[in-house]
Amino acid sequence: MFHFIVNKSGGSGRALLTWMLTERYLKKYSVEYVLHESLAPGHASKLAKEISSLNEDNIKIIVVGGDGTINEVLNGIVDFSKVCFGVIPSGSGNDFAHGLKIKTGKLSIKRNIKKMIESVNSNSYRSIDLGLVHYNNSQRYFGISSGLGMDAIVCKKTLTSKLKVVLNKLHMGKLIYIFLTVKSLFTMKCNEIKVKFDDEEEITIPKMIMIAGMNLMTEGGGVKMAPTAKENDGELSVCMVYGIPKFKAFLVFPFLIFGLHTKIKGFSVRNFKKMTLKCDEELVLHTDGEWAGDYSEVTMEAVPNVLRLMN
Repeated sequence: MFHFIVNKSGGSGRALLTWMLTERYLKKYSVEYVLHESLAPGHASKLAKEISSLNEDNIKIIVVGGDGTINEVLNGIVDFSKVCFGVIPSGSGNDFAHGLKIKTGKLSIKRNIKKMIESVNSNSYRSIDLGLVHYNNSQRYFGISSGLGMDAIVCKKTLTSKLKVVLNKLHMGKLIYIFLTVKSLFTMKCNEIKVKFDDEEEITIPKMIMIAGMNLMTEGGGVKMAPTAKENDGELSVCMVYGIPKFKAFLVFPFLIFGLHTKIKGFSVRNFKKMTLKCDEELVLHTDGEWAGDYSEVTMEAVPNVLRLMN
């Protein structure tokens, strides 16, 4: 039995169309499935908790939605060892799918379904890492990235942006990230951050513009923050932008989009298993593009090979 968690209102109608096409193929291939419709923010997590609590092994959960819905489902799963996970992408950014080389678009729905069915029939899955961020005695998983600073501010603003709704309807949703990135860069405050990687000595990062802990290569609709990040190496990558004038950062950001920033002064990319960040002020935190709150101390760590992926 396949359990589909669907956010039909996502992507300004894109998710509903994707589900309609998905359902057509499910019936064509005589696949047994149950539809679980996510009706409000946070509902997908509750659905995932209920499904993953079933007294079964190899519970098959497939998300039809974007990165936000995927993040909700990941954080609702009770026991990852019982779950086989799949995705039919229908968001505006789809960084989770792109980072894992899962095809997107209407023409790929049939391919993704067939691949998941074959994976189940042959009992062959690929295991991937997740990230886990700790804050204020709470924690949250992320499949793509988690960060403080500019990218988190952009994520927070995107949640209430009316322009995003308009651009999504025009299938130009990625442009909202570029627009808000430029706007946020020149209005944000740059803070001094204390950073500790694994068992190394704590260091101080001056004039921090952004720190992004990456499980996959891209975030924000395809920006290659960590070009060498791998989903199954047992580590996370971090991209830090700091200590340079905002105008210089603005000029260099096109290099960031294409992953050509790793040797530019003011940009630092490295791997880690655990990273702790401290600041005298509360900073905006995001997980997979979803605002998680404002905090002065967070810890990110890699959780190796925890998620079994069907596609």
